[in-house]
Order: sequence, then structure tokens, then C-alpha cells
Amino acid sequence: MLSTEPQVIADYADSGKIRYVYYPILDLAPTPKAYQAAECAGEQDPQFFWAIHDLFYEEQGQLWSADTDLFVEFAGRAGVSNLDQFRQCLDNGQYADKANELDRARRAESIRLRPTFSINGELIPGAQSYAELSRRIEAALAQ
Repeated sequence: MLSTEPQVIADYADSGKIRYVYYPILDLAPTPKAYQAAECAGEQDPQFFWAIHDLFYEEQGQLWSADTDLFVEFAGRAGVSNLDQFRQCLDNGQYADKANELDRARRAESIRLRPTFSINGELIPGAQSYAELSRRIEAALAQ
């Protein structure tokens, strides 16, 4: 997934061919705070959202015992330069409502597994190869 997602974004979302929406799935204890951390990182530069997002997937075993200090460490590893601003954003919980709203929206769309892709309303659960997603995206674009 970590190699597929950036390629889909680069080839389809960045060019405006598709709209790529990320919905957090808040079913596990560390997920709400992790999503908020990604938003706080993205405040400083959108690339930091994806950089910390990728770190969370690579280091997900550490998230179970994550506290603010660990999220700050991840932010630094992701390249976030103003860690005081990041910490303040995270401590203030300013993205808690957004995380909950996105979670409600994905539940309303019957998205239950991570990752799940929705292409023109067709849900595709589970990790997919770039070739498979590209094939499905191209078919949808051709319609």
C-alpha cells in the first residue's frame, strides 16, 4: 500500500484526473490522535501530512503506546520544522471534530476496512496493486 498510494496520487490525483479523499478509520485506540497528528503536520506543508501518514503505517506497532512526545518525534522524522506549533496543534485537539466527521462520512459510505478505495461508488476493500487500481481508474475515466 505504501508504494501504491503515492503512485496513484502522483499519476491521477495530482493531475486532476481523480479526487483522492482520505478517510480515517477510528476503530483502533491510536487512530484518532494519529489522524490529528497528520492534520497538524499538514498545516505546515501538505507534504508533511503524507510523510507522517506513511511513517504511521511503517511504524504502526509503536502507535499503541503513542503519546504526544512520540507524535512529535514522528513529526520531526517527517520533516515538520516547527515542532512547537505541531505540539500545540495536537494538544489543542483542533482536528478532533474533523476526524470524527470524516469517520462518520466513511461509515455512511459503508467503508469498514483499511484501505478501501471507492471508484465511482464501487467499493474495493483491501490493499490493491497499482496495476489493479490503475486498471479500474482508467475504466472509470473512460466512461
